[in-house]
Amino acid sequence: MSGRDRISGLPESLLTQILSHLPTKQSVQTSVLSKRWENVYLSVPGLDLDCSVLPNYDADEVILSFLSFIDKLLEFSPELSLLKVKIKCRNTMIDGFTDRIGTMIDRGTQHLDVVSSTDYYEDTLNDLLPVVDFMPMNLLTSKTLVYLKLSSSGLRDPGFVSMPCLRFLHLEEVKWLVHLEKLVSGCPVLEELTLVRDLDDEYSRRHEEFTAMRVRSRSLKKFRVPLKHRWDCSSEVRCTVEIDAPGLEHMSLGEDQFDSVVVKKLSCLLVVELDIKFVVNFGEFFDPSDASKRTEIRAFLNGISSVRHMIISAKTVKALDLYSKEGMIPKFNNLSRLEAVFHGNRFP
Repeated sequence: MSGRDRISGLPESLLTQILSHLPTKQSVQTSVLSKRWENVYLSVPGLDLDCSVLPNYDADEVILSFLSFIDKLLEFSPELSLLKVKIKCRNTMIDGFTDRIGTMIDRGTQHLDVVSSTDYYEDTLNDLLPVVDFMPMNLLTSKTLVYLKLSSSGLRDPGFVSMPCLRFLHLEEVKWLVHLEKLVSGCPVLEELTLVRDLDDEYSRRHEEFTAMRVRSRSLKKFRVPLKHRWDCSSEVRCTVEIDAPGLEHMSLGEDQFDSVVVKKLSCLLVVELDIKFVVNFGEFFDPSDASKRTEIRAFLNGISSVRHMIISAKTVKALDLYSKEGMIPKFNNLSRLEAVFHGNRFP
């Protein structure tokens, strides 16, 4: 009795559910256990692949095997929906890969997390530009996606954006050729939006979609713009961010490489986290005698004055102290908790 294989006796639907919690590489390895397990992994309603662990002794052969595996998965059960897809290909550019993603989207994927290649090439002007892995056009018209996270990928403008079920959107260093305002407007139930801006100046200069980030949404509850720390952490490209979200409850701003930050109709704010200093140039603080910058800061503070809980960093404290020498800080009548977070005594 002790040597009996009880797991293999479970229904296949339960086995595939168990395997769905494993990386696909480990799921495939179960195929050697017995005849019963030979094709179970092909019915798992999810995909979790990390291309960075692929051997590189024969790149072309490995990439072909990778694509063949995905094709086998898609062809084995044409009716199978890959509900959750997570693929990381940061070190590998795979031609034909996005076509497979398009097929997965057509089959009803609900959760998509893609990390694309970060390779660069030298153009005719001797500028280093990223090799952009553009996502398939049907991505922005998916009727089933609930969660979308893209890193280092590209988004083209399909002409029409409609993602009626999307609630969570995370874009990290994404090269978008569709205006952010149009993208967000096509997501009527979006609740959480995270933007990690790409500070690649050469690419940004060539595409005006990067110069204005407008977020207008009646459904948005949480908005985050964290700073992805790099050794340079700076950009010479002027960019503005505008937030118009009357239902927003939580806002976190950690990147201050913006020419200006404009907030509108934020009457439902519960929590605001600020790690900004209201200037564009890295390492500098604004001049209190700059009337236009004071006006911008005053408008921003008025726009968040209904907040109940505020968390500010050392550099935000210093920026507000500079502002207070020439301008009046508005009253925060609803504020019940204020936190100042200091990481040492150094200011960036």
